[in-house]
Amino acid sequence: VPERKTFHFKPFVVPKELQKNLPYKDKPKVKSVTEGGNALERVAVVLEEPEKEKVNLVQMMRVVQKEKHRKMKEKVIQRVRAHRAECRKNELKQLKRQKELKKRICKALTRMKKPQAKA
Repeated sequence: VPERKTFHFKPFVVPKELQKNLPYKDKPKVKSVTEGGNALERVAVVLEEPEKEKVNLVQMMRVVQKEKHRKMKEKVIQRVRAHRAECRKNELKQLKRQKELKKRICKALTRMKKPQAKA
């Protein structure tokens, strides 16, 4: 009995026209060789003392920068909230003034109409 060759399937390919219509979660993701590589195949990087210090310094600077950015963002959010509250107050004042003005106008109109009704 002759030995059969093992059949190797071609990788599944989705045509680009169909990919355009797919939602992001269903689109095929292309993994790079390094991303999908085995952990044992990677080369271990051993840093010397000066290099370690530099890496630590850069890392600390990144942390400080992120913290600054976070604080700044928080300040902006606070400022926006305060501004919106101020705008709401102003709108309420304006509505109150308009309501009061309408009241006065309506009262004046009713006063003007009353003498005509008596006559």
